[in-house]
Amino acid sequence: MNRGFAICAAQLSLVGILAACSPGEPPPSETVVASPMAGEARDAGGAPEARAAREACSLITVEEATKILGSPATASAGRSSQDRSACDYVTQSYQSFTLEAIWSGAEDEIKTARTAAEAAARQVGGTEDKVVDEVMGLRRVDGLGDEAYFARRTMSYVRKGDVLLVFHMSGLDEPARENWEALARAALARL
Repeated sequence: MNRGFAICAAQLSLVGILAACSPGEPPPSETVVASPMAGEARDAGGAPEARAAREACSLITVEEATKILGSPATASAGRSSQDRSACDYVTQSYQSFTLEAIWSGAEDEIKTARTAAEAAARQVGGTEDKVVDEVMGLRRVDGLGDEAYFARRTMSYVRKGDVLLVFHMSGLDEPARENWEALARAALARL
């Protein structure tokens, strides 16, 4: 089987497995560009308060995304429910990532994600295949939240208590891991 086809098949399998294992979500809400508003609740550092709003866009400011990614960024609120919310970030240099905050049930969510990644990797040659491991493999990252996993081309996860931050980051340029860690640290500071 063609190696590129195998990788693509693994990624599609992972998406299918995650969709089947994840609880149903409401349809995406209207996209709104997030910007600081007068009178908005702010923490001591001047950032919007994440706890009160429970909005993913309040976890990483546009200024932080701009500084970390090296290009002016915008943030748009994505789908939102009582249990989760998402925020899409895009820079002028076309780097992009989505931060999804799952406000409870983090341990179960991360277990499901790890199981799905392992199953997808097995479908295209097992975890010993270096290419599959590079694309699909979740690598544990120490010193970030209570538990963290990095995957270059799919989703990366950071758990703090019962909250899970999921980074959909296939649109990040290198150094992707360093950028992800800096973004994760910024978000963790507001939990």
